[in-house]
Amino acid sequence: MSAAFGKQKRLLDKRDFDAVMTPRGTPAIKVVAKGLVVFARARSNDPVNDIGSRLGLVVSRKVGNSPQRNLVKRIVRETFRNGDYARSSTAAYDIVVLARPELGSMGRVTIRASVAESFATLTRRIHRTRLSPPAAHEGNPA
Repeated sequence: MSAAFGKQKRLLDKRDFDAVMTPRGTPAIKVVAKGLVVFARARSNDPVNDIGSRLGLVVSRKVGNSPQRNLVKRIVRETFRNGDYARSSTAAYDIVVLARPELGSMGRVTIRASVAESFATLTRRIHRTRLSPPAAHEGNPA
């Protein structure tokens, strides 16, 4: 497996971030963890662009100086790539990780644990969403 994190695996445009983070159309999954918030939204299955999940990062200056922000981004990308989240059950999702300011004051081990926990929770919620039957509308007899 390549350690590269190419452009096809990243969210790059404001449009892509807005599609995941704003409540329109398909419901987004939101996971709140220590120091970060993770949003995920299902993508349409396009067989031509079957690239797996795409990851977007939002790390503001409130998190810390540039070395601290880069450390946070590196840990999130590494956890995403090494945890098989890009290829497993989340394969048709766009994921945005929003770092909160308190993440900058945490150590590397704590950041890794928080990110891994949030991705695991996200994976469980995606499985639950896929396995649960669609809700029947009250007005429609099924």
